[in-house]
Amino acid sequence: MTSYLPTGLSGGDKFQLAFITSSSGFYAIDVNISDYNTKVNTAWTSSSIKNDIETYLDLSSSIIWKCIGSTDAIHAKNNAVVDPSSSIDFQGVYRLDQTKVAVDDTEMWSGNTPGIQAPINIDENGSSIGGGTHYVWTGTDLGNGTNSGAFYFGYLDMSFDPAEFATTQGLANSSSGENWLLGGGPNNGENTTASLYALSEELTWPADDPPPPEPDEPVPPTPKNLQIKWNSVKNSKYIRFPYESAFDGLVEQTSFVEYTDGYHKKINIEKTQDPTK
Repeated sequence: MTSYLPTGLSGGDKFQLAFITSSSGFYAIDVNISDYNTKVNTAWTSSSIKNDIETYLDLSSSIIWKCIGSTDAIHAKNNAVVDPSSSIDFQGVYRLDQTKVAVDDTEMWSGNTPGIQAPINIDENGSSIGGGTHYVWTGTDLGNGTNSGAFYFGYLDMSFDPAEFATTQGLANSSSGENWLLGGGPNNGENTTASLYALSEELTWPADDPPPPEPDEPVPPTPKNLQIKWNSVKNSKYIRFPYESAFDGLVEQTSFVEYTDGYHKKINIEKTQDPTK
């Protein structure tokens, strides 16, 4: 499972994940950003690695994703916010193959200089989309993660007669400058389909497992005193314990006791109880 998640993180570190949808069948005429957010969350719901990742991260609910895209009402950088908590523990944005995309929001929205560290070309299943040109709707025509007031999701270009939908596309296999975000230029969002980018909510790396407890030292068995009383026969040299079976479970010692005098003798003999019986 960790082959899809970042390496080198410690318990409590913050990070985010990013993917490109495996489907390239999306149009770009809707003007509501929530509809695009729904599309990328639906893609995650069908992911073959969703349950394993969320279980590994010890999450109680599904990861929430935002589309990296702009509408007339909101810029991409404000919809898909990088490092939303401005945490000192933030470690960056990663693809679903352990590769870091950007260390922070500055690098994510750096534009031409220097651009992101790696293209977002791994899909929600942790698979590569393959080589070649792959278009992604972003509606974002500026490298700083905003739009210039044109070519956002649902933008209608009135310079055409009749007017046409025109939305900016990124190039998924490019990490050069801002190409990942706007290198494909505007295209007709009504007649053309493409993929979408997704950015996760901020996630927390699970706490390191504590070391297993040391085993308890075995407790040695406690010696026990037995009082044995029997009738002895005068002038006999040795007396055998009357019932040796009564001492089952005791560590054996001699089974004879030397007679001294008298017909009755009360003897204290130390025997160690066998802890296995």
